[in-house]
Amino acid sequence: MSPQSTTKGPPSPTHFIARNHDGPDPDTEYGDRDGQCCFCATVGPGQDPTEPINYDYFNDDDLMRSKTGHVCSSCAYCMQHARSIKIGHWIATTDHYERVSTGDLLETVRSVRDGAYDPPLSLYIAKRANISQHSYLWTPVSYSADPLTFAYARQSVTIGLDDLLELVTAVEVLRYHDFRLEDIRHGRPRIRDLQSVGRERYQRVDAVIDPHRTTATLETALTLSRAKDDQPDEPKLQ
Repeated sequence: MSPQSTTKGPPSPTHFIARNHDGPDPDTEYGDRDGQCCFCATVGPGQDPTEPINYDYFNDDDLMRSKTGHVCSSCAYCMQHARSIKIGHWIATTDHYERVSTGDLLETVRSVRDGAYDPPLSLYIAKRANISQHSYLWTPVSYSADPLTFAYARQSVTIGLDDLLELVTAVEVLRYHDFRLEDIRHGRPRIRDLQSVGRERYQRVDAVIDPHRTTATLETALTLSRAKDDQPDEPKLQ
């Protein structure tokens, strides 16, 4: 391991994950030499890119900030432990890393709003929770819990959490009346669903949803929302 101290570059969640994941010490295991990381720009111990990167599967060269020929120990750690990190949703802070199931995402966002996770923090919400992604390389670090900046798939979203949770409630009102996700997404309700929720109520609910159509914010709310059978009571929009 190199004796050089580490100089942090732009913030990266790989440092949160490597510090709090249940594997070996990143610097000890992956700190073969010194350099500036091509992904997060940290200067310190790491490896030649051919060590952690499997080029048979890695096609995200656009995520490299520069061609330094060096991957820091934290980014290398995440790549070497990719099988247990790359799939699904997750949240990470300076002292915590946790994979989150889709069913627990809404409660996790509520916990962020209620102060359970101290910033800086990173939250990644996958478009498809079973698809492998190098999300740790593009998910932003948010220095505020509210408003929160997070990643949905490969897009960054910044929104106040009360606003996000109101949007989730609006979606859940419609799902409670059997609206399909595609109908909510495009604002095209079936007649029977419109009759179930009531036209005036639908207009109030849709007024919350409509400004977010075609955005990652609405896609996030659709992912966070629960189906009718998973909602304990009929949701009420304030």
